[in-house]
This record gives sequence, structure tokens and C-alpha cells, in this order.
Amino acid sequence: MQNKEMPAPGRTAARYLRALAVGGGDLIQAASFAAESRWLDSERVKGLIDAHMLGTAPQRNWAAESFVDYLRPRTIVGQLAALFRPAAFGVGGAIATAGTQSWWTAEGGSTAPSAMAFSATEPMQPRKISAMSVISNELARASAADEIVSRDLARACAHGLDTAFVDGQAGTDARPAAVNANAVTVASAGSILKDAAAALAAFGGLISSAAWIAHPRTAAAAGLQHGENTQANIGATGGTLAGLPVVTSEAMAENTLLLIDAGGIEMAMDDTAELRTGNQGAVEMVNPATGAAELVSLYQNNLTALLALLRANWRVVGPAGSVVQVTGAAY
Repeated sequence: MQNKEMPAPGRTAARYLRALAVGGGDLIQAASFAAESRWLDSERVKGLIDAHMLGTAPQRNWAAESFVDYLRPRTIVGQLAALFRPAAFGVGGAIATAGTQSWWTAEGGSTAPSAMAFSATEPMQPRKISAMSVISNELARASAADEIVSRDLARACAHGLDTAFVDGQAGTDARPAAVNANAVTVASAGSILKDAAAALAAFGGLISSAAWIAHPRTAAAAGLQHGENTQANIGATGGTLAGLPVVTSEAMAENTLLLIDAGGIEMAMDDTAELRTGNQGAVEMVNPATGAAELVSLYQNNLTALLALLRANWRVVGPAGSVVQVTGAAY
């Protein structure tokens, strides 16, 4: 079960889903397909299917981990993971409202004590995001399907995560509130450097854990506006602005710039995902020729639905001004 080499992130997840799709509900056939494919991770994929047949949990879900490893760097939350305040589902937290103080002490003098003050937070509840892709059973057998399957499912999940993170919407029972739902708003002055200065002046979070978020087009336009200016060294793929990292995402509204204290955001996200397939029933699909939605039978059309589901949640716990939004930034 221990391969010395591992395929690129996402491949094990795609191969596991492909094997299940080829099996069409027959786990013995799925395991046989995995064994005969001679992938670097064939034993791992087959082991997951064998555990599924036995109704037992695998010692380690390589496919689920593979999918999340592929997904994370394609999301805002993944790129800023090191700055967030980690949280666990179902566990309450605490926020320090007053910290310990220090004093200079004379020789032989006493050290004065000081107490920290805390504010409790409610337990973080998991929210589920899922993506479904439908492929033909012929494609499931093709070796080129590895990249197609992993890229398509990860792209859909990444877009859903990023959109919920920055679309400004309030939270519901289904999804978390966007970090900019209650952001301090600053109108753009038409210059990236002036806007950055205004955002920083309104910012109430910690600079040491701050980051900017922008749409790739907005970041590219800002970079072109100031060329090689060291204070605005940004472009479509990110960079730095006023010495702080810039993350870009298609989910961000164009002509908008966010400054967030990532350290003031509690983030909970599973390291694994749930991966499933199905070839029974019908799914509603949009006909690209007409734009109309229609029910399509999976079984009759020799199709298989692939599903990826993961749990994530976040909330802003930093002080007022932890998130500042610049609007109308048409650079």
C-alpha cells in the first residue's frame, strides 16, 4: 500500500472516481480496473475501493486528501491559510480582548502582574459545499480523464468557496457570511497608491496578518498604472501592495479591492473531501445549444455523475475595521 512515488495532486481523487464510474456500481469491477491500470497509486485506489466493499473506513483516504491538496492553492482561503486563525468544527473559541502588559523593573523590585481578558465565541458549525460533474462512461476509461476530472471538480468548488468568501452576502443556514458583509467602505480616488493609503487609514486590524484581495483584471490594471513602483508591485496573479501580499480571484467583483486582517478571521476546513459517483436517476442539465434546462437520464445516456463535497466555515472575529473595501477602483 505504500508507493514510493505519488502522482500530482488531484490524480488519486480522479482515478478513484474514474474507477467507480467504470464499475458502474460493481465495486469488484471498479477494483479490477484500478489494479489493471498500473498507476503509481493503483494499490491505494484499489485499497479504498476494497474498504468500500467491506464497509469499513480506510486507514487513510488518499483520494479525499488528494482532492483537497489540489483544491487549496486554487482558492483564496488556501492561499491565505497560514494567516488565518485556525478553528475546529463544534468547538467554541476565545478572543483576547486585553493582553498581558510588561514593565521595567528596578534591581530588587517586584514584577507587577497583569491579567488577560477573553471573550468566548460560539462553536463553529460546518457548512457543506459540493460540486457535481457529469461525464460519459467512455471518458472515464480514457487516461486523459485524470486531469479533466480533477480540474473540473476543483474549479467548481474553488469558485463556490471564493464567491462565498468575498461576495458581501450575509450568512445563511447553508453558507457562511462573506468576510466583507460588514466591511468598512472607502470610495476609490482612481489611484492604487491613494486607495491603498485610504484603506490602511481606515483599517482596524493587525497589519502583520493583513492581505489584499482583488479581481485579476483590477490587479493587472493597477500594476500597469504604476509600472515597476515598488509599493504597487502587483499584477493579474497577485504580488504585493504597500508591502502586503495580494491574492487575486475571479470571484471578486471587478473594480473592488479588499484589505482584510486574515488573523482576525477564524477558519475551519476539513483536510479531506467526500467523493461519490452515481449512474442512476436523472440530472437537470443545460443544453448549450438552446440554453434550456432539461432532465437527462444518466443510465440511458451512458453517463456517470461525479460528486465532491467538503466542509468549511469562517467568521470575522477581529475588531471593527478588520475588513476594508475600496469600491469604484477603475484603474
